[in-house]
Amino acid sequence: MRRLCVLFLLAAVACQSAPKSVPQQTLQPGKVVAGSPDVLKKTLASMRGTPVVVNYWATWCIPCRTEMPRIVAAASAYGSRVRFLGIDVEDDTKTANDYAQQRGVQYPMLSDAHGAIRSAQRIVGLPVTQFYRSDGQLAFVNNGEIQASDLKKRIEDLLLVGRPVAS
Repeated sequence: MRRLCVLFLLAAVACQSAPKSVPQQTLQPGKVVAGSPDVLKKTLASMRGTPVVVNYWATWCIPCRTEMPRIVAAASAYGSRVRFLGIDVEDDTKTANDYAQQRGVQYPMLSDAHGAIRSAQRIVGLPVTQFYRSDGQLAFVNNGEIQASDLKKRIEDLLLVGRPVAS
C-alpha cells in the first residue's frame, strides 16, 4: 500500500511539472496571430540574416492609422530585402485582422492583446517602429509616427550595414 501511495504521489508531481504545450500559430502574411514576448524573441531570431522593421500599432491609435499606409508601402517596395513584422497592441485578434486586411497589410503580425510584448520591450506610447540589423541587433527605435522619408532613410541605413567597403 505504501508503495502504491508513493507511486501515486510521484505520478501526480510529474503531471504537474510537465510543461503544458501551447499550440503555436504560424506567422502568415497579412494575419494577426497570438503573440508573447517569447514568440517575438523566437520570431526575430528566425528572421536573422535580413534587416527587420517591427511596427507597434493599434486600431484605436490615431497616429497609427495615418502611419500604417507608409509601413505597408515600404514593405511592398523593399520586398524580400527587408522583413516587416507588425505588433498589434491591446486589440482583439478579429478586430486587428479586419483592420489590417482593409488596409492591405501583407506582412505577418503578432497580437499583444494584454500588453506583455509592449511591456517587455519598454514601449510607452504608440506607434513605435523598431529597426533591427540583419544580425538581429536593434539599431534604432522611432517613437511616434514615422514619416515616409525617415522610414526610407532608416531602412536604407539597415541595408548598408554589412556591405563591403569599396577599396
